[in-house]
Amino acid sequence: MIKKGFTLQETLITLAVIGIVAALTIPAIVKLKPSDIKTKYLKAYNTLTNVTEDLLGDSSLYWQTYNNAGQPRCFGLDCKSVPIDGSIPADIRTAISGNTNQKYARLFAMKMHTVDGISCSGNTCTFDTTDGVHWSITASGDTHNISINTKPENADQNCTYSNDCTKPALFTFSISRDGNIQATDCLGTAFLMNPEKTSDISADLLKAKLLYITPSMPSNDIKDKIESDFDNNSLSDKINDSTSIKPTNNLEGAENITRNF
Repeated sequence: MIKKGFTLQETLITLAVIGIVAALTIPAIVKLKPSDIKTKYLKAYNTLTNVTEDLLGDSSLYWQTYNNAGQPRCFGLDCKSVPIDGSIPADIRTAISGNTNQKYARLFAMKMHTVDGISCSGNTCTFDTTDGVHWSITASGDTHNISINTKPENADQNCTYSNDCTKPALFTFSISRDGNIQATDCLGTAFLMNPEKTSDISADLLKAKLLYITPSMPSNDIKDKIESDFDNNSLSDKINDSTSIKPTNNLEGAENITRNF
């Protein structure tokens, strides 16, 4: 019995069909893959809020002291006395005693899985966590400024979002003394506007662009305006006409977006 194989024409047709199917499906599959940078950012933000809540909720770590008139001398993260919790390692208690401005950073790092511990200089402490994120925490008055570097591949490693840095690895936050956390960079703010969708960040990048080119406006208006422009498909027009708008990375007017996911 003679076995008949595929002809050259049949083989070429089969390969062409496979190529067409691949061309149609691969882009869709790629879009479904979670964005590494956004996933790391949201995980870090979630960790930041949870750990801060835990620290402030522990009266052995943060407690109010009062003057003779019964008025509180401090509030929240402003209460920088050495922790009275005996379970805090002696070296951390000693370091906090030497510089109470490092209290929050050292207690925060203590709650994390760090690589090679924590390094502090002045009011700034830095450390790396086992998930590949670099943290920097600086005490400044009654607030703490935090930056995280998510270290994704093919990203600008040392800048936050701007016209010259459209693939940032660096994100920033500000924490008030009551533990209220605010994203202070454009792309991070955009991520928190849309935390549910992690597979395609193109919409986040467009919103970050609008945040960057939009002059400061009242805090109650900026998020609604961005969402409205985006929904009405006028966002691209604003971006294309950005030469007439004064660039700014001042998010002082941005709505304070807290954890809602």
